[in-house]
This record gives sequence, C-alpha cells and structure tokens, in this order.
Amino acid sequence: MAGYYKDVREHLKVLEERDKLFRIKKQINKDTQLMPLVRLQFRGLEEKQREAFQFENVIDVKGRRYTMPVTVGTLAASTEIYALGLKCEVEQIHERWFEARDRSGTGSDENRSRGVQFRSCRHEFAARSAERAGEEQVNRIDAAD
Repeated sequence: MAGYYKDVREHLKVLEERDKLFRIKKQINKDTQLMPLVRLQFRGLEEKQREAFQFENVIDVKGRRYTMPVTVGTLAASTEIYALGLKCEVEQIHERWFEARDRSGTGSDENRSRGVQFRSCRHEFAARSAERAGEEQVNRIDAAD
C-alpha cells in the first residue's frame, strides 16, 4: 500500500470501497446542520464504526447552493481512516511518519535539537505564565480584602 494517492478522488474511492465513506445526497445547510451531524458520530459511535462524510447537496443559511461536494472526516475520523490516508496498516502509522520525516530532512540531529530547545522554551514560558497568573489571582484576592 506504499506511495501516495494521485488525488482526493482516489482517496475517496478507497474509503468507499472499505465502507468508510457515507454519502449524503439530501440537501444540508453547511452553517447549521453539517458539523452537528458529523459531531454526533464522535459522541455516540465507537471508533471502529466512524465514517467520513461526503455531502453532495450543500447550501448555506441564505439558501445559496455550492457546486462542489463537501467532505468531512476523510483524513482522521478514526485511526483506520487515518491509516488509509497514509496508505498503510494501523500498526504502521508511526513508521510512515518516521519515513516521511527522514525523507524530508526534518529528522536530522540538528532539527531534533531545535525541537528539544523549542519544547524547553515553551515549557519555561508556560511556567512563567502560570506563575504570573497565580500572582494576579493573589493580587485580586488581596485587593478584595
């Protein structure tokens, strides 16, 4: 399953072949109905049951029609869908990411070092921000007394 999809259509075809694409032909309002409908599956279905959606008759709140279908969840509605997007098995997801990182050069020691430095700075910033927030809270309490 290695390689890449030539385009989005090819990816959607694979999702459909694996029963992971649910096509909705009924008119749907993108502003009020689309995302709440998609969100329902994340609140009530087990991950294995989740699917990507393709809405084929989309309008907005003013009744304007859209000529292109809208897809949602085609990249990561579930771990299985994510693996299909990477053209690998679920167990190979991390391996595919490491391969991509190594091919792009971002896996070099220098870049890893930058990542560690960035994370260190980010944690230091977060600690200082929390400290300041705590001081502000204490100052508010003192002012209230």
